[in-house]
Amino acid sequence: MIRDATPGDLSALQSVFERASLSNDGDRAALLEHPAALIFAWPDDPTFRCRVVPAHDDARLAGFATTIRVDHVMELVDLFVDPRFMRMGIARSLLDDIVVHAR
Repeated sequence: MIRDATPGDLSALQSVFERASLSNDGDRAALLEHPAALIFAWPDDPTFRCRVVPAHDDARLAGFATTIRVDHVMELVDLFVDPRFMRMGIARSLLDDIVVHAR
């Protein structure tokens, strides 16, 4: 169910990133004042990895996590779940997946 993202997923990643970011009431006003903060960028970094969980209908993504390698350590950069899929274990699944790949 969890798979590597591709550059073709960028639009879906952007959508999850924006919806999840704006779902936090405490951050919404500041983010809307600075719309550049709501843009998900695919970095030009060979150690970058993005893992996604497709939604049940496969037409969109339920969530994603991004990591980079720094020396011999995998660093979690992003972890976002679409608000429609929160509290369903998506984030936990992504974290478990990262641990497996980090080993």
